[in-house]
Amino acid sequence: MADMYRSQEVTGESWDETFGAFWFHKGAAVNANQMSENTWNERYAACVPSGAQPGCPLFYELDTDGDGLIDDIQNFTGHSLLPLIAETIYNDPNVWEDVEFFDPGTCQPIIDTCTLDACKKADGSPMEYDKEIEAHRMMCNVKSAVDGNRYMDPTAVLVVDMGDGVQVLGVNDDEVPCPEGEFRPLRKDLYSGIYIQVLAHLYNKFIVGNGSPSEELTVEIRYEPRKLSEQLTIHELPCVPMSVPEA
Repeated sequence: MADMYRSQEVTGESWDETFGAFWFHKGAAVNANQMSENTWNERYAACVPSGAQPGCPLFYELDTDGDGLIDDIQNFTGHSLLPLIAETIYNDPNVWEDVEFFDPGTCQPIIDTCTLDACKKADGSPMEYDKEIEAHRMMCNVKSAVDGNRYMDPTAVLVVDMGDGVQVLGVNDDEVPCPEGEFRPLRKDLYSGIYIQVLAHLYNKFIVGNGSPSEELTVEIRYEPRKLSEQLTIHELPCVPMSVPEA
């Protein structure tokens, strides 16, 4: 799944609209963030940036109740993207490819398997890669192609108690860390609401260990429309203290 903004060169149209559009199909690699010309011509040529229409399988951000806030992401048949994301993450173990690392210039493999160097056992030694373990394949995929616009590493997720019963989902990535005692809240006004959904489900499944969506980690799709070009990458989100200063 990816947004259409980064496929503009393929489609020949500007997809930097106030209401974003997203493509989703299980045949694509998890790390694919731009649609190929063949895929566009075969599946999506009927689509336009202005909104959903018959024959177009894209999902568009919608304000369904007219209050000025995006509250769902649907295709022209009225089906929502949100349950598709959850269904894929929790119930499709084959979604994570057995990764080979390729040099984009030569299309030749650099190494033939993921070694999970970024993952450590309790004693600090590298974890041995086992492609039969879904969590290993997941980590290989998210570590092999870091995309700040569509961040997917659940090991960097934090759920921070900000007081008064308010818990905030955020990240602190080792590549671009916050100062000690701070983290980056995943703000829907600055970062993609749909990718926050993905990251919350990945954290819930692979870190918390829940085999189905958790009400405690549901991220409400309710935010003001904004262009994708106006959003920040995960590493550009501002860092804030993990605790609320005393009055």
